[in-house]
Amino acid sequence: DRLTYDEDYEVQIYTLLKAASEGDIKMLKSLANQRYIDMYDTDYDKRSALHLAACQGHYKAVEYLLNNNIGYPKAKDWCLGRTAAQDAKWHMELKENKARRTEFDNIITLLEVNKGVKKIKHHFRDIVAMKLIKAAENGDTTDLERSVYSYKMTSVIKCTILLFTTLALVCECTRKCLSCTELKEGEQCQHIVTCPDNEVCFLEKYRTSNGETRYDVGCVDHKMCPAQDLQNTFGKRTSDHSHILCHRCCNNTHICNTDLTCDNLNNIPRECEDIQSNSSGDYTIYPSSQNHPVHVYCIMEKEKKWTVIQRRINGSVDFFRTWNEYKEGFGSAYGEYWLGNSQIHDMSTYGSHELSIVLVNSTGVKAYANYSKFSVEDEESNYLLHVTGYSGTSRYDAMNSGGKPNPAGGGDMQMFTTKDRDNDKYNGTNCAVRNHGGWWYGMCRHLGINEVYRQGNLFSQFFPSTVSSIMMIRRT
Repeated sequence: DRLTYDEDYEVQIYTLLKAASEGDIKMLKSLANQRYIDMYDTDYDKRSALHLAACQGHYKAVEYLLNNNIGYPKAKDWCLGRTAAQDAKWHMELKENKARRTEFDNIITLLEVNKGVKKIKHHFRDIVAMKLIKAAENGDTTDLERSVYSYKMTSVIKCTILLFTTLALVCECTRKCLSCTELKEGEQCQHIVTCPDNEVCFLEKYRTSNGETRYDVGCVDHKMCPAQDLQNTFGKRTSDHSHILCHRCCNNTHICNTDLTCDNLNNIPRECEDIQSNSSGDYTIYPSSQNHPVHVYCIMEKEKKWTVIQRRINGSVDFFRTWNEYKEGFGSAYGEYWLGNSQIHDMSTYGSHELSIVLVNSTGVKAYANYSKFSVEDEESNYLLHVTGYSGTSRYDAMNSGGKPNPAGGGDMQMFTTKDRDNDKYNGTNCAVRNHGGWWYGMCRHLGINEVYRQGNLFSQFFPSTVSSIMMIRRT
């Protein structure tokens, strides 16, 4: 049988991915029985049939694909860097129907159980591709010509083969890159270095502790290059308290970091302050990474845009959580949630921020505790809280920032405590366990808005009969 690459094959792949996203097991089985189709092929975003079936909540389709060793549970999509399980979890949070949420939960469990599954069979495209690459590496033009002209290959594939041929002839073992540090905006680097074999070129943009923008360029181990260039670096603080704004790598040509830019970061919203809309609602922000979207509720009022980091409404979400859960965040922007200490740190340390706490009692009356300065340090400091400049209508200075006397002793200059990590100052007692909620405790009496609901109320000595709360921050 003759191997062909043509439009018919692309139609087959489209049919495969469409069947997976619709949970069409009959079509999946039909395609799997065909000899010349790669069941591992992906869409434009590197999502396989397994990935699409999972994020659309089709349990039976996921089960069929896994039982037939079709798909990689650990594979991540190109855009957001999420696995099938992570994508399924994200979609589950958007579902209000209990049955649908249960199906998503079962899918996530199934993927976790099978995350060690590896591809066990090689499809015809893998075999042919490896032969082509080997021929290019060896400079075997006879085999290359036979491959190009014997099969109906698209121009893209032909170009790829020619590229491998060229690389095989001109490739060197080392790479040259521009190498300079602390470049100012618009300043050119004139220094070129030769990198070791395992290194590639990079560009890093960062903001110094005094607010100045600088650039570093040079060589870096390829393992230090984040997936999609910005994974886990955007906005992070370095040891000298600089904020990394962008980290890009390249290895396609010599001195390739000449052409690297960070211009596309200007429109990425780190927090609600960066959202163009003036309407309150649910939005997606990127406090730490261009590839790490976070769903959040934004309150837009009186020309101010607030990012909600905590919200309690009715006790539907359990706030008696572990350290890692408080770190990553939990709940839903559509209802009750804690944004996550990691995200709160990334936002609050990027520029100056103010905090506003809004408490509502059972009669609908509101009380406010406002703070002109708010920031949370990183995990290494146990998310140490800094909050000052109290003003408001609450009975006490809820965060103990030096305003009205606060008998609770929690808040400013306190580390975060959860049920599995005791950082409070109450000897012999974990205040998070005692009060059933994580917080910046001093002693165990505190604001109380992360505690369990009791008789429909949140305990708060600062505002009796509190039934709901919001903590929100804003860049100033």
